[in-house]
Amino acid sequence: MPQVLRAASSIALNLHEGSAKSSRRDRLRYYEIAFGSIRECQAILRLIGVTETHRGIDVLARHGFNLCRALRC
Repeated sequence: MPQVLRAASSIALNLHEGSAKSSRRDRLRYYEIAFGSIRECQAILRLIGVTETHRGIDVLARHGFNLCRALRC
């Protein structure tokens, strides 16, 4: 369980830190790290059999993916 807490806190911390960066490239770097942590949380939750939160984490993953995609353009 500590792994999912670490990954979840990484999401919030990287999104927050990335939002303070002035360059698009720097923001993208932090947002991609946050997206990786979202995917890690998805995997952990599926491995331990938690199904009721999949919908929420999947929506979060979609938003994270779209955020990164928008910054790549």
